[in-house]
Amino acid sequence: LTPALVRKLASRTGFTPTEVFRKWLWYALRERRFDERAVSDIVALKGAAGLSDADVAGALAERAARIYARYGDVMLSPVGMTQAGIERKATARALFSKLLYLAECEALLDPASEAGRALDIPSAFGATDEDAAKLRLVSLLEVDLDKLDAQFGAEGGGSGWGGLAA
Repeated sequence: LTPALVRKLASRTGFTPTEVFRKWLWYALRERRFDERAVSDIVALKGAAGLSDADVAGALAERAARIYARYGDVMLSPVGMTQAGIERKATARALFSKLLYLAECEALLDPASEAGRALDIPSAFGATDEDAAKLRLVSLLEVDLDKLDAQFGAEGGGSGWGGLAA
């Protein structure tokens, strides 16, 4: 992935490099297996598109706001929810975990930068610090999405991550 390739893609699609990044981010969150390769592709696209930390933080914050508008708060207990509600909240949890991982990924966003310090994914989702700690992906090598799926599914008999697990 090179800057020339990003410019070519941008000129062919009519999107700016920032818009290309935002669209790829949504694709990676929703459609791709969320693993080291997906994250390294996002980091490579940031570099090739010449994006700043502020651009990346803006893209992550915008995506978080859109996901929140569609799926609502991150809830850990599905008690009293319908099957459709459980699936919706499971999707919100999966997307929250992925966005939080990206927001805390030093290769993508410098935590010491003003944009890195200002980005607050948990508050965008209405999540407490405790919720964030429970849903935080510490490592893509060590993440056990089956365990998270069972934790959510066991409480409400739902389908867990709504098809958006790793």
